[in-house]
Amino acid sequence: MSEVPERIEEMDKGKTHVFICRSGRRSQNVAKFARENGFERVVNFSGGMLTWDGELKTGEEKRIKETEELYRT
Repeated sequence: MSEVPERIEEMDKGKTHVFICRSGRRSQNVAKFARENGFERVVNFSGGMLTWDGELKTGEEKRIKETEELYRT
């Protein structure tokens, strides 16, 4: 979440961005920040991972090095 302001200019405004954090509060702030910076397709996962009821996988956190990694399929 702390890296979004640093990378916002590199992010694709035409894509949908879903922000998720533990409780939904930080991701809500990031989604608001993105909207204020011209992103229209922004979603906050309300309630965060605390409300997730799907399958859980554990592992090492993945941190991107280049913003374009967000858009690889």
